[in-house]
Order: sequence, then structure tokens, then C-alpha cells
Amino acid sequence: QAPPVVHGPKPVTPARRNSTPVPTSTTPRPEPEAPPPAVTKDDGDWPLFCGSVVDSNGRPIAGARVTVTEIAFTVRTDAKGRFCLSAPAGMQHLLVEAPGYSEARDAVRITAGQPEVRLTLTPAR
Repeated sequence: QAPPVVHGPKPVTPARRNSTPVPTSTTPRPEPEAPPPAVTKDDGDWPLFCGSVVDSNGRPIAGARVTVTEIAFTVRTDAKGRFCLSAPAGMQHLLVEAPGYSEARDAVRITAGQPEVRLTLTPAR
């Protein structure tokens, strides 16, 4: 009787228990470089910027992502739709995203002691 026809890659034969060990390299691997810090400037003097993300009916959106695009820093809103972050003073651009909603982009001026902002997302179409 003819053997069955096998299509695709050749089947792998399992290794035997008493097989010869495969030699390993004795060359040490280089240590991976530490990633650069996300922000290179000392952020200790950046003002605190807080706000909330709501839907078009004013209901808070939990878990929305708020990103300051200039420094690529992202935070998520809490269960009440609130967030706080530190960012350089001056004009910054925010990207706000949440599942089921259209993303929103907004330019804001960040200053010390500024009132909280309210960002509104509309349902995705």
C-alpha cells in the first residue's frame, strides 16, 4: 500500500530522550541598551494640567486616552472621566481617543493654575 501524501513542510520528528545535546554559544550577548527617557527635559517645573473627557451628553468617558502630541505622553481617564498630567507650559496639542468615539484633537494653552478643561468626544460613525 502506498504511503499517504503529505502536503506542506516535512513533519518534524520528536527528539529522543538520550539525544546528543546541541552545543550552545559561549560568546556573551551584549547587554541591551537602556531606552532613552521619554522626555529629555526636567519636567519638575512643568505645570499640572487637569481636565475631563465626556460624551456629547456630558457623561464621563472612563479609559479615554489623552496624549500631549509634542512630548508623546499619554494618560488614561479614571472612572469619572478625569485626568491630570504635567506638560511644558505654552501651546500644546492634545489627541483624545476612546473606543466607540471619534478621536478629537485640540490645541490648549497650559499654564500654572489654569482651570480644568472639558473635552467632548462624539460617537463614531
